[in-house]
Amino acid sequence: MKHWSSKVRAKMAGVDEEKTNYGDLQDQSAILEGVSVKFREIIKETTKNQKYITQQSEADPRISDSLLRTGVDFNEIDRPMLSSTLELVGNFHNVTNDHRLKLLESIQSDVIDNLQSFVSTEIKEAKNQKVEYDRERAKCDEAQNELKIAKKSKKTKPEKLQALEENYQNLQDSHQLVGEKTLRQIKDTQDLAEIDMMERLCDYLDIFREYHTECIRLLNEKVPEIWEYRRYIDEQREEFEQNAEQADKIQYIRRESRAERVCYFGASLQALHSREGTDVPSILSKCIEFLRRVNAKDEEGIFRISGGKDLVDEYKARIDKDLSVDFSDLPDYEMHVIASIMKLWLRTLPDPLIPFSLYDDFLDVASIRYFFSI
Repeated sequence: MKHWSSKVRAKMAGVDEEKTNYGDLQDQSAILEGVSVKFREIIKETTKNQKYITQQSEADPRISDSLLRTGVDFNEIDRPMLSSTLELVGNFHNVTNDHRLKLLESIQSDVIDNLQSFVSTEIKEAKNQKVEYDRERAKCDEAQNELKIAKKSKKTKPEKLQALEENYQNLQDSHQLVGEKTLRQIKDTQDLAEIDMMERLCDYLDIFREYHTECIRLLNEKVPEIWEYRRYIDEQREEFEQNAEQADKIQYIRRESRAERVCYFGASLQALHSREGTDVPSILSKCIEFLRRVNAKDEEGIFRISGGKDLVDEYKARIDKDLSVDFSDLPDYEMHVIASIMKLWLRTLPDPLIPFSLYDDFLDVASIRYFFSI
């Protein structure tokens, strides 16, 4: 039989291996107590995991009922395919929950109950045997003390002394036998604990393997139905996209939606010109006006140092919401906020101030100027 190593025994007992004699019953008893503690820890953690799975099991019927009810509702408004898809998922939840309940039962009966049984039987019996050993040892110590006192006393008769010596020898023999039995039982219990704990851990893994294997089997059975629904989805999507009138309607809705969303930030120069009727958008002119008024050109890093993000976001949201630009309530020292708003507006232009269409022309002009400067 494979035994736990002395290092493992010492660690579980919380004692120093070098200072421990593992033939000593007291040390072996301490190791057994460590084993008992580890068993209880595993039982506790397994029970916590069991409670978590129980919570999932309690939630699954609610999810399943909700899916099935929604499926009935869609069937009543002539959406049978969507209804049957919801029914498929709802029933899958029901079936998997049944298997999850079996999983919980198996964890309880095959793992937790067996671990608790080992603690309450084998470990308890070994501890009780240790108690019996302690009683025998106490009797032996008492007889030994009585014998020492009798030997020191001049009044002790020879026959009395002989009786005490015989009694002490008998108790000592009994104590030795009980000690050997106790030590053997404690060591055997430690070895059995290793076997039992490993077996329960393997059982735990097997329980989950069987559960997930069954869930995968159930899913594989649903694959033909899933493919059928996916074919229906592809057909409906293709039909929908081929409908020109519907496609035009979608594009119109998208254009309207984009128009509603475009305020100042993200709007094109053309859109702002149409809205304001000015050549220079008001957001740009108001930013420049503020920066000139506070002599921002003398401020170090005016466009390098960012303004406070909260203020920048606040004014951006206000400008887009009110569709107007007003910095009258902003203190002069917040010039970096204005510079950041100006940079943000420029960054969000759909087409930059130097349009993409003229980018190559500007490169050509730069090349010509470089050529004549040589």
